[in-house]
Amino acid sequence: MARQLAQEEERLGFQEARPIRISREGPAEVNRATEREELQKWAIKSLRRVPQNLNAIEQVGDYQEVSPSHADVEAPIVRFYEGAFEWEHMNYFLFPYHWARRATWRARREANAVDYCYRAFLRAGAARVIVPVTPGYEERVAWFLDRSNPAVSELDRILKPPPNTQPASNDAFRDLWIELLTEHRPDMARGSGTLDVKSGFTEVNINAQANPDTQWRAKEDRDLGREIFLDGQRYEISSVKDESTFELDRPYEGKSNVKATYAAGTAPFGPPWTVNIPTSLVVLSENVTKIEDLG
Repeated sequence: MARQLAQEEERLGFQEARPIRISREGPAEVNRATEREELQKWAIKSLRRVPQNLNAIEQVGDYQEVSPSHADVEAPIVRFYEGAFEWEHMNYFLFPYHWARRATWRARREANAVDYCYRAFLRAGAARVIVPVTPGYEERVAWFLDRSNPAVSELDRILKPPPNTQPASNDAFRDLWIELLTEHRPDMARGSGTLDVKSGFTEVNINAQANPDTQWRAKEDRDLGREIFLDGQRYEISSVKDESTFELDRPYEGKSNVKATYAAGTAPFGPPWTVNIPTSLVVLSENVTKIEDLG
């Protein structure tokens, strides 16, 4: 046994002597993006439990071309992992170098960077990643993580609806406006669950969810004046009737929908105040249409 341990130490020592390339340091925002991108990559690898080797390229003569058939198979996988989790809200905790392979200990100890957080990332031997599930994906993610039937493939768990649930819309672009909105408005978030809205009416009902922990319960002191985007249009909550019913500031302009997805924003806090500006040439965005009508 002692001889085996000595041989193992010698082998590891030889591996430690080999240089390990470390990513070049950049500005703080670039370093944070690098950290999150790498952690996201390995978190997805842990969830997939299959080799992370997507390849939608095929050789056509002397050229490499995109393979439509392979792309069609891989697109739902990419869409699920990017859409089912709110990676932009990911949190992570870094643990010391000695939780990594022994062969990398010395390289990790010697890794250095001006950015303290980035230095901790380079030296880390393990990490704990916490990422929230995108509202509306709760049942699909729970079904995906259920490994009780190993015969069900990764693609089947992604594409097939969870048991005892209705199939979701096959339109991959149905909620594209929410993705674009939350991308450009960090204060906006995809709403939990769905809403029952009727064209021409201001009353909105919050649909009950299977998981009560993710159920939105409206409260007047918290939600009055909150921004709500429905079908790409902005509204505000003008009143709250009860925890499952509220009123919009104007009649809903879209088509009636018993399961409308939505995005929720911030609510005003405290009393309003007046801001004096040094010029009269400033135009608020809500008055732009009025000026255009004058022209």
